[in-house]
Amino acid sequence: MTELPWPQKGDKAFLEGRACHMCVGYRVDSLPIIADGFKKASDILVEYLQQHHRDDSLVPPILFGYRQCLELRIKALTATKNALEVGKPDFNKGHVLKTLWNGIRAYLYEQVEQEELETLQVTEQVIMEFDDRDKIGDGFRYPDELEQFHVDLLNMREVMDRVCIFLDSFNDMLNAKLKRSKNI
Repeated sequence: MTELPWPQKGDKAFLEGRACHMCVGYRVDSLPIIADGFKKASDILVEYLQQHHRDDSLVPPILFGYRQCLELRIKALTATKNALEVGKPDFNKGHVLKTLWNGIRAYLYEQVEQEELETLQVTEQVIMEFDDRDKIGDGFRYPDELEQFHVDLLNMREVMDRVCIFLDSFNDMLNAKLKRSKNI
């Protein structure tokens, strides 16, 4: 009979050492890095589904990862804006995308170049799509919070690539302004 790998005395989930030793502990300016991690995880799961058979158990983590990526990118933009305006990179720690977006929306529309206005509008529409599906940030985590729907995950990955590149570029532009303001 094959033994099942049960937890053993002395097991610790958070242990230093071995081959996959990673540093954990981020600052507020690391929000884009964390957001990118959620996006990469979702991208990897979409790639896995593309190469293997259907596995519905992977859909909620994919959707949650993309949603979390958007949430953290909005928070990063807010933190950078607040660092520029009041000298402190604060952000709302809530999880409602619409509330988070509305906290930075007017500022972004003031900052956007005319030729990028449509891109910002499309980005906002994608964020609102996620908000419509998951109003308070737990819809992709709990089965009773979400009505059944179908989604093309390959399309979602492509859309998220474009949205994330745009939001990251916007944050890079704001960070460049912040650096210039500190050098004055």
